[in-house]
Amino acid sequence: MDVTSQNGRLEVAAAGLTLRGQVELPDRQDYSGVKVSAGSQTVTTKADGAFVLPLAAGQPYTLHLSAPGCLSLQVNGQPLAESGAFDLGRLVMLGGDATGDDRVDLADLSFVNSRLGSQDSQADLNGDQQVDKLDVAPILANYGRQGPIRMGAPVKPAGVISEAEMPPLTFAPQPNPHLVKLGQALFFDRILSGNRDIACSTCHLPGQNSSDGLALSIGTGATGGLGPARELGSGRSFIPRNALDIFNRGTKEWHTLFWDSRVSGSPETGFVTPARSALPPGLDSVLAVQAMFPVTSRDEMRGRQGDVSATGPPNELAALGDQDFTGIWAVLLARLLAIPEYVALFQAAYPDTPLGEFGFQHAANAIAAFEQDAFTFTNSPWDQYLAGDPSTLSEPAQRGADLFFGQAGCARCHAGNLFTDQEHHNLGVPQLGPGKGAEAPLDLGRARETKNPLDRFAFRTASLRNVTLTGPWMHNGAYTSLEDAVRHHLNPEQALRNYQANGLRPELKETVKIDDVTVTSLLMTLDPLLVSPPPLTDEDVADLLAFLAALTDPAAANLGDLAPASVPSGLPVDSETETEPVAVPAIEAIATPTTPPSPTNPFTATLTAHYSGELAREWMQLLYDRVQADKLSPPVAARIYAYGGITLYESVVAGMPGYRSMQGQLNELSELPQPGTEPYHWPTVAANAMTIVAEALFATADSQAAFAQLRDEQIGASSAEIWPAEALDRSTVYGQQLGQAIVAWLETDGYRETRDKSFTILTGPGRWTPVGDQKPLEPYWGDLRPLALSTPDACQPPAPEPFSTAPTSTFYTQANQVYEASQKLTSEQKAIALFWADTPGQTGTPPGHWVSIANQIIDQQQLNLGEAAHLHALLGIGLADAFISCWQEKYNTFLLRPVSYIQQHIDPDWQPLIPTPPFPEYPSGHSVASAAAAEIL
Repeated sequence: MDVTSQNGRLEVAAAGLTLRGQVELPDRQDYSGVKVSAGSQTVTTKADGAFVLPLAAGQPYTLHLSAPGCLSLQVNGQPLAESGAFDLGRLVMLGGDATGDDRVDLADLSFVNSRLGSQDSQADLNGDQQVDKLDVAPILANYGRQGPIRMGAPVKPAGVISEAEMPPLTFAPQPNPHLVKLGQALFFDRILSGNRDIACSTCHLPGQNSSDGLALSIGTGATGGLGPARELGSGRSFIPRNALDIFNRGTKEWHTLFWDSRVSGSPETGFVTPARSALPPGLDSVLAVQAMFPVTSRDEMRGRQGDVSATGPPNELAALGDQDFTGIWAVLLARLLAIPEYVALFQAAYPDTPLGEFGFQHAANAIAAFEQDAFTFTNSPWDQYLAGDPSTLSEPAQRGADLFFGQAGCARCHAGNLFTDQEHHNLGVPQLGPGKGAEAPLDLGRARETKNPLDRFAFRTASLRNVTLTGPWMHNGAYTSLEDAVRHHLNPEQALRNYQANGLRPELKETVKIDDVTVTSLLMTLDPLLVSPPPLTDEDVADLLAFLAALTDPAAANLGDLAPASVPSGLPVDSETETEPVAVPAIEAIATPTTPPSPTNPFTATLTAHYSGELAREWMQLLYDRVQADKLSPPVAARIYAYGGITLYESVVAGMPGYRSMQGQLNELSELPQPGTEPYHWPTVAANAMTIVAEALFATADSQAAFAQLRDEQIGASSAEIWPAEALDRSTVYGQQLGQAIVAWLETDGYRETRDKSFTILTGPGRWTPVGDQKPLEPYWGDLRPLALSTPDACQPPAPEPFSTAPTSTFYTQANQVYEASQKLTSEQKAIALFWADTPGQTGTPPGHWVSIANQIIDQQQLNLGEAAHLHALLGIGLADAFISCWQEKYNTFLLRPVSYIQQHIDPDWQPLIPTPPFPEYPSGHSVASAAAAEIL
């Protein structure tokens, strides 16, 4: 084989099939030395990065690219024709892998850092013959990524693309007409929704090209009309994601559905779904599986508990649990089979299935059959072009095709004849809408399914067939102009920061999040293919739009005859002019505070997000356990939880973009050690700092042994990671220094001065008197230094009711209400009271109750280390200041407790359900602490 270089490109003198392309290394000027291989063939690029590789015809291929200092790249291609030259266009590799282990992590940062000022070729990632801070840039840009970076292969042949290069879509056999008829009825029938007010067709309207024309759909409980005329009902939220069109979903090439691919697979390989093992057998396709799930979504179709059905009958679906898929499907099938016309339709569609053996999967198969029959459109100008008629593409469309498959690189993700690789990419799309799940108001996309932080904000590539009909575009409908959606790809960061929300409803515009913290989070996992997008002119964009228009089948724009005149339930069939308000209960909105951005250490800015919140949860749980074991009082417990949370936060804040130290914000916290510019292992920092602070807060040997054990377990777990010893040692020293500084600060809060200080009990009418031999609990706690409040009395409650023994007085009335209520407590009410009592020694005390709730939030919302530390710091500060303020007021008012008043003036034999604690009554410590905690959470 002859290899020569002509005009800066490698050329292979060989007959048959060849691949060519242009490799780019964004951090270097010299692109030589990249190995490109497929099968047994390998070539190496010259300085301009060009290559030509011979390839066996008619077989799928995998192209492997590797270069020093870069993550490997893998290009997966489909079988190509017997001969010709196919252009892969630009192939951009990502730098930062100094250690050559195909991942970018702290090992790379440490390696480069240790060679600063040298000419070490391995650490010289940008190839300028010196190792300096510029070589750190690709590590920070690609931190956390690992190879191989996978992408689909666009193919731009030297001649005309034909069906040989892009075969037509394949479909299942034409479905049984009786099955299609059943599916049509189900698709348009609101009987499948809990409130009987929404059908599949509501979000997939024929008149809106199989979607609804909205950026974000509006589900059950809506008012107004349909499509753009639809309005949110009282207390309702938008569906978090744009309603996908359903064109050509019956093709066998589809194996993932939904924006996050939470439904995937095939009858041959099995299906992966949210229902897991509860998914019934007998589903014909991934499209049928998809039809099983909108009916289970509360906001889409099922409704919320307390909803009122549009037609009067109760919403029995809303009462079922969110994970009770089997129960939901059974109730829906019972609804259907209670209607004689549906029984006839099912029996006609499934003549060999006894009535007692039907399941909701039979309904889903029918819906999928109708969707395949009604929404398949594959006669676009592009399809005609592939079939051999070049006249169907205009000159701009042909230029757009060249760009699409070549220089612009669109087909890397919009691959194949579906024009989607069915993979997930973070395009940096502006965040808007209610968000999804525990991360709301953000929508983390695919990461919600995989739990992989590198999948944050990634969504499945949209198919481009009939794309001119399917706006608004992007996973949340952020763009109402197809041109704007295209231009977003050319510079995602600029598009994100300059986003205007043109064409969106006012109530959606209010939800747009393009603050610095959110933008930084989005860009952290921006898809590698968009890190260095190709420059395109306005004419190029116009040509691309012309090509996209050629992907639309004109017949797809005329779907007006799909809806039946009526459905078996007798409920209304969706029509474009319909208006039908539905009464629903109001839901209170919850506001989410934001954190202002601040400068962060460039070497550590993104690192805490890569560790789970388990470390923080374990430390706070251990503090809770030791509070319980040592039978500590609520005020003392609150102080412990506060300093524990603050220590966790200060240990990791340098690795949290957009957050800053509490130094200078909390009272007298003026000097804390700061990390250097070297890499730090944040779990090691936190474990060491927490051990020192916890040992200062607990005197018992058992507690101190428990702290040392947890520290050793957590640091030992990090040894399995690829971490240089010097980085771990540096992290240990910094954690110890930080812990010692926090101990020095907490020693000055006045706690020690209140120990064993004598106290004189005040006497007089209405004054508190200890019960039995009780000693006043922490009478000088109000003298402690608050953490965030300027003074202990910065927040003062209203004065209690004036003391009186007169039966007509308000004070007597309130005490009598307590007495009467205690006489008729139910078992459930007693259990609730005991649950919240949190008697010292039995639980971690009342503030510990909220620590437990915070730990549940960490688990349920899968908070990372930084988020968990921030949560416990704010909660602890609130609890500690609540007890200082409350205790000062208690010993100022010195009000007697209900047990004393009731026994003296109402019933001398009365005993309270919960043992009376040894401190004055007003204000309630439970109430003050719980209100503060709930407000913070």
